[in-house]
Amino acid sequence: MPAPDKIKQLVETFEQNLNEYHTHKNETELRRQFLDPFFETLGWDVSNTKGRDDRRKEVVYEKESTDGAIDRLVYELYGLTEDEVKVVEE
Repeated sequence: MPAPDKIKQLVETFEQNLNEYHTHKNETELRRQFLDPFFETLGWDVSNTKGRDDRRKEVVYEKESTDGAIDRLVYELYGLTEDEVKVVEE
């Protein structure tokens, strides 16, 4: 079965802008811009429009740890590159 046009469009846009996404997009932005529409195209109730409780939702988002969020803010504050962040986290 061929991929729906919406999925093809999402993949093409992602591939065309891949370098930009590596340096200027965070995980939440990528999820909202690409992953949510991708799964919605496949019929998933990403936004829980059916109003299901947490145990019955089709998609459950992970809660980000406070430590990870603080780390990312500090890395951004000091302008660390991805390579420098890797060194710090090792």
